[in-house]
Amino acid sequence: MTVDEPNADALKEKKERTVVIVARHGERLDYSTRDEGGNWIPTTTTPWDPPLTQQGHKQGNALGEMVSKLLQERGLAGVSAVYSSPFTRCRQTAVAAVNGLSANKSSIAVRLEQGLAESLNESWYRSWCVPGTNGSWGFRPKNADGTVVNFDLASIHPQAKLPVQSILLEFEKDQSISGMDSDYSSDHKIEQNYMWGTFESRQDQRTRMHDMIERLAKAHPGETIMLFSHGGPVTHLYEELTGNHWSVHGDSSYACYSVYEKEGEGWVPLLVNQNTSSSGKIKYV
Repeated sequence: MTVDEPNADALKEKKERTVVIVARHGERLDYSTRDEGGNWIPTTTTPWDPPLTQQGHKQGNALGEMVSKLLQERGLAGVSAVYSSPFTRCRQTAVAAVNGLSANKSSIAVRLEQGLAESLNESWYRSWCVPGTNGSWGFRPKNADGTVVNFDLASIHPQAKLPVQSILLEFEKDQSISGMDSDYSSDHKIEQNYMWGTFESRQDQRTRMHDMIERLAKAHPGETIMLFSHGGPVTHLYEELTGNHWSVHGDSSYACYSVYEKEGEGWVPLLVNQNTSSSGKIKYV
């Protein structure tokens, strides 16, 4: 072997690095409308599924460009597979990110995974199903005297009274977003009958996300893959993988991402809570 030839052991070590990039979706339309003084919820038949704003699409594209540059700088393999929560805003962000990765990776089709879905807890339901909601997480309307408004079950959105599978199955059928892998079927199906009054617990959601990263890493050994989810799941996954409190990660801003590498039975955070507008908190191995 000459001095210019690569070391075979070094190449093998590099090839076998399993890296997972976990990202949040971009700016969502209901929050943007609310912050401008409006209310998107009454304008739609699917209040549980706000799409991205134009800014959100741009954030997704910028995320892809940033990740592509990062992987090259660190000598890591390029992204070979992309998985997304079923919700429209995540699928849109994932497709935009693929477009931003690089020209030679634009053929990656995004795979829908139920296991990457939003936290199916009471706060999520309150954001879209209770009377008068404007999309705010955990929406609790108040009377003039500051007391919380009471409402009866009959007044909430009818969809909230049905098992959440009815929403998830519609996502599986949806073909409106180009760039999705229509032949792929979710590896992790959410089978619990979550609905109003029967909510996903915080620990169940953490366990679900942990199960997803383990399953998908096992399916892609020695590769770099991207997962797109939501603020709560992204942050709780950090807690689950590191044992740290979520505050060490910090709030998940739009299109933020963390990079984890599989090491033995555990995970090492290489980068934590990065985004396209700030350096975030950097962890080095």
